[in-house]
Amino acid sequence: MFAQALDGIFFMMLDVPIAWNDAADKEALLDDAFAHQCITQVNDAMLAQYGATRDEFIGLTPHDFFAHDIAHGREMWRRLFDQGRLHIETRERRWDGAQIWIEGDYICLYDDAGRITGHFGIQRDITLRKQALEELRHSEETIRALMELAAQGIVLVDEAGRIVMVNAMVEQMFGCCREDLVGQQLHTLVPAAARDRHDDLCAAYFQSPRARPMGIGLDLSARRCDGSTFPVEVSLSYVETGANRIVMALITDTTERRGAEEALHRYADELAARNEELDAFAHTVAHDLKGPLSLAMGYSELLLFSDETLSAESQHLALEHVNRSMHKMTNIIDELLLLATVRKEDVRLDTLDMKSIVAGAMGRVTHLLEQRHARIVLPKGWAAALGHAAWVEEAWVNYLSNAIKYGGDPPHIELGSDVGAGTVRFWVRDNGPGLSPDEQALLFVPFTRLDRVRAKGHGLGLSIVRRIVERLGGQVGVDSQKGAGSTFWFTLPAV
Repeated sequence: MFAQALDGIFFMMLDVPIAWNDAADKEALLDDAFAHQCITQVNDAMLAQYGATRDEFIGLTPHDFFAHDIAHGREMWRRLFDQGRLHIETRERRWDGAQIWIEGDYICLYDDAGRITGHFGIQRDITLRKQALEELRHSEETIRALMELAAQGIVLVDEAGRIVMVNAMVEQMFGCCREDLVGQQLHTLVPAAARDRHDDLCAAYFQSPRARPMGIGLDLSARRCDGSTFPVEVSLSYVETGANRIVMALITDTTERRGAEEALHRYADELAARNEELDAFAHTVAHDLKGPLSLAMGYSELLLFSDETLSAESQHLALEHVNRSMHKMTNIIDELLLLATVRKEDVRLDTLDMKSIVAGAMGRVTHLLEQRHARIVLPKGWAAALGHAAWVEEAWVNYLSNAIKYGGDPPHIELGSDVGAGTVRFWVRDNGPGLSPDEQALLFVPFTRLDRVRAKGHGLGLSIVRRIVERLGGQVGVDSQKGAGSTFWFTLPAV
């Protein structure tokens, strides 16, 4: 039995029994054991482990076996003598110098007086197992390193739905450390409203797993450890580990991408609106310029081909019409240039001197005031607001000119301001015929198409007012009823 055993078996005896107790000088006893305890019997399997012959092996001492690491050998012998038996894995050397790993069970032998006379051992060469474990450990370290470097969050889950491993990206995504996640149910990373459905889907996946994206066509969300949620994409895969099945979820935070997609959609919508606006712009410019341009051309041709039959008074009147038409075209062009400036230019908001701004606007419409014999009532004071003075003056000019042109006969115009919640409302009230709801709906619409009903005289100018005020953080509007006049207003941030 001894000779035929597949495991290595040996006896290693002391020449003199030793009393191993607390009163003994254990260091001295170890010195003696390392020098004099020796192999007395050994089987063939033991010799094969070390690549030695029986003659080479019989008589070997602990010092011979642990010459490469005496301190480790003495510690092993101390434990064996202290405990009476020992199970240990040791790193030793074959006769040719090659390193081997040995797993051994060692039991002390005693005489009738309880003294140690030696020990016997049963050994197995586990070098191949150690190498395999080392390769596996290295592979696991490589896999873990790759997981840690992955740009996606990786979560490994067992069949009970428990998290068994996460990578650094998961910690970053979910805002908590892996120690808080490992062992938790996977649904802790899912918004509460979706957990029941998620658990059912997970159970179904474990029954019939396959590599695939999760939630195709759905907007998936994950839950951070602080309770907040964020959009994700998830891909699933699995691996069989013996009798167990592990599912791997690859998680991608799509917050930035969805933001970019939404921005792209907004840009596409804005671009479509701009294209439509440009198309309407061409119609508007053609319409608004055609009238004064045709008038100027007609009178200029009259002057050119009159054959000096026109009186001096008629010639002067024609020139006045040409001059007014040219001024009107210039104003239209100036408005278009202002509209383009408002679209592109960034300005700083300052506290406005509204009294001075309104005075400047009234100075620019003096000729209209005189022609229409208009009367304007100003407030005693103005509420303080923020804005850009040059732009706000343009808004007043547009409102005032419309009130003068399309107000009563003669026009009676009142200006004022009201303080609201964080805003100031500035207004111009006229005594004109008022506007229907349909006409009001088309006011302030940029470049209203010619095939739509337009409120008379309220086209490009009010589009500019709207663009100005919205860029300054305010709103525009009108309150009107047929036969009761109109109140055009705009708001600006309060100081």
